[in-house]
Amino acid sequence: MFFIMGINTGRKDLDFSQMLICPSCGQYGRITIYMTYTVLSLFFIPVFKWNRHYYAVSSCCHRTWHLDKDMGRRILRGEAVSIRPEDLDPVADQYTCRYQNYRPDMDYRSDRYSGYDSKADQDMQQEEAWYIGQDKPDGRSSSDTHVKVCGQCGYRTDEDFAYCPKCGNKL
Repeated sequence: MFFIMGINTGRKDLDFSQMLICPSCGQYGRITIYMTYTVLSLFFIPVFKWNRHYYAVSSCCHRTWHLDKDMGRRILRGEAVSIRPEDLDPVADQYTCRYQNYRPDMDYRSDRYSGYDSKADQDMQQEEAWYIGQDKPDGRSSSDTHVKVCGQCGYRTDEDFAYCPKCGNKL
């Protein structure tokens, strides 16, 4: 005898929308709610859900906020609920400014800024320096690169490939 089990994450859009002035951008937009969860499936049938989180998304700027679990459960049950800006807790995501203490007068692309603390941020700083005309991370100058363009798909690369990495056509 064998069992087919699995643990997956899921997302369910809830049947709720409300017009609201967006706390993020100040425009008039629609707020929709969705729930994320983890589910245990037995023979591809969901058996048990846990780790439920509720989120609100605005239609104007697509900003996402955490929603209180009690409020989310009430919406899931179909109760008439009105969301206020105080009920929304912003989610820090990839679109949030990566500089915690952003100052508009500071040139973050210059060498004077030392706010790059992780290896990924240092790599990003090197790539940014290359795109604005400084040396490439491997020591080559940005003016020394020869860009190859695939004649079939239009893929552009400065690497020394014999074949296009996208379609396989000979460069």
